[in-house]
Amino acid sequence: MPGSQSSVMRWLDELAAPADISANVGDTGAVNIELASGAPLRLELDDEAQIMLLSADLFNVNEADRSAVFQQAMRLNLQGQGTGGASLGWDATRDMLVLSALTPTALLDERTFLGVLGGFIGLVDEFCTGLPQPVAMATNTTPPPMMVRA
Repeated sequence: MPGSQSSVMRWLDELAAPADISANVGDTGAVNIELASGAPLRLELDDEAQIMLLSADLFNVNEADRSAVFQQAMRLNLQGQGTGGASLGWDATRDMLVLSALTPTALLDERTFLGVLGGFIGLVDEFCTGLPQPVAMATNTTPPPMMVRA
């Protein structure tokens, strides 16, 4: 829906300028945002599917640590309980752990967009230095809002 895409871009522009956030539109139309933590965030809008995809590279995982990191990622992914509905994934080409979230654009208004974006950025900042361990997960009972359901 073209209206949804233009609304999301307008909300992003309104947010980026005063917050001094560097947001650049790439060749594919995706918006690349450099977070204060240095983590790259990518926002893509698919008009046909009417979804917004947020994704961010978290960290490289060396071969020796993969089993432990993957097990922890799967614990966090289970029913979205440790990721607020976002998903942790593995980009084997780059040996990179990636966080991503899909949201239907038809359900977005400015407040919801800001909540989803803020929650996603919070997770990226939290996870970019490593995944929380089970003890830390138990103390965090309220994941940031990520998944918006109809």
